[in-house]
Amino acid sequence: MLTAPFVGPELLKVELSYFDGQPRGYWRFSREFETYVESRVKDDGQRLLYLIHYCKGKAKTGIEGCIMLEAYSGYKKAKEILKRLFGQSHVIARETLEDLFSAVNFDYTDGEQLTNLAIKMENCHGLGTDELYF
Repeated sequence: MLTAPFVGPELLKVELSYFDGQPRGYWRFSREFETYVESRVKDDGQRLLYLIHYCKGKAKTGIEGCIMLEAYSGYKKAKEILKRLFGQSHVIARETLEDLFSAVNFDYTDGEQLTNLAIKMENCHGLGTDELYF
């Protein structure tokens, strides 16, 4: 019996987030970059170009000079710079907690505000234990 090959539904193209140098966004960016670029692009020179492209502001400024190095060394150095400048766990934790509890006039009787706080807390779950090595 012959069967037709399964063709799955066409998925929408996923847009990778840009990284602007805010430590709070480092882990998310590093995971996205690892999943959508690093796992699919094998050439370190191209990986470096993508990394520079998806960085903005001080993150981009910090790694642009790596383009002058040999591909493997430049890509490795750029990732090290980003981790050193923006991926420090204690800085990310502090900024995340500050953001979580930054509401000055928080109304603990407002259901919507409590729901938003619960969502933020759920999004923070695992940040202390799920270490990403970018």
